[in-house]
Amino acid sequence: TEVATANKDMEHGKVPKQNVITKQQGENKMNSVLEKRLADMEERLKMFEQTMGREALIPVKGAAAAASTVPLDALEHDDGNDDDVNLDLVKNALDGGPSVPRLNPVTATLSPNPKDLYALWHEYEYGIGGRKPAKYFTRAERGRNKCQFCRRNLVWKTVAGMVKSGNTAQVAIDRIYEVYGMLPLTKMCNKIRTDMKNGGHPLLK
Repeated sequence: TEVATANKDMEHGKVPKQNVITKQQGENKMNSVLEKRLADMEERLKMFEQTMGREALIPVKGAAAAASTVPLDALEHDDGNDDDVNLDLVKNALDGGPSVPRLNPVTATLSPNPKDLYALWHEYEYGIGGRKPAKYFTRAERGRNKCQFCRRNLVWKTVAGMVKSGNTAQVAIDRIYEVYGMLPLTKMCNKIRTDMKNGGHPLLK
C-alpha cells in the first residue's frame, strides 16, 4: 500500500514523517465514511423489510384499500333480513363503479371467529386471511353466509354510520365497547339489534 511504501521510504529518509501521518489519517477517515454508509444502507434495508412484512399481513389490501366504501344505503339490514339491500348500489361497487375499482375474485367467506370488533371491521373493509371484503359480497354470497353476515352486519352498520358522522372507525368501535362493555360478539350483536329496533343507541349515532 501507499502507506507501507511511504513507511519504507521514510525509513530511508525519502518521505517526511508528517506526510505519512496525513495519508494514514486520510485512509482512516475514508474507512469511517464507508462504515457509516454501510450501516445506513443496512438500516434502510431493515426498514424496507419491516414495511414489506406489514403489507404482507393484508393480502387483499391493494384493491380494497383504494376502493370507496359501499354506500351506507346498501347496508339496510335492521331486521337481520337482507331482502331489502339496495342491489344497485352493491352491483355498482362490484362492477367497478366510478369510485370503486373492480376486485379480483377471492374467497367469499367470513372468518370463523374474529377476536374483537376491530378484527370484525377489518373483515368488512379488507377481508381476513385473503378472503373477500364483506362489503363486496354479492347477494348470493351473503346468502351462503346469511346467519353470520346478518349478525355481523349489525356491528358493521353501526360503525359505518358513526364513520359517516365524522368519527374514525377506531373511535366508533371504542365507543361501542364503552356503551356495551367487553361482550362476546353474539351478545354484542343482540344488544345492538335491540337498540336498533328503538332507533339505535343515542351514543352510537
